[in-house]
Amino acid sequence: DARIQAELQQLKSQMELYYTSNDNGYGSASNCDNGATNPFVTGTNNASTLITGLETDNGSANLSCFASSDAWAVSSPLSTGMSWCVDSNGRSASGTATAYTCPN
Repeated sequence: DARIQAELQQLKSQMELYYTSNDNGYGSASNCDNGATNPFVTGTNNASTLITGLETDNGSANLSCFASSDAWAVSSPLSTGMSWCVDSNGRSASGTATAYTCPN
């Protein structure tokens, strides 16, 4: 679980790199795996490598990924049965990503 949380923390930095390299926008995504403007699979950032690592480390592909031009959120299941979430607001918390944000 610590590895998953660390990878999600790294994803926050990679998404900011994507933002500054793409006209100050996060792209568009409602999943982690496809789409021409999906910041989790396109661009020169390391986000796609981190997404693949998260899917391997959590033992499934059950990530929740959301992105819009001005916000994003990603969560991954943990071995405890709970999920961990990070988002563009700087949140890092227990819970599942919904509509570009993590739970408070």
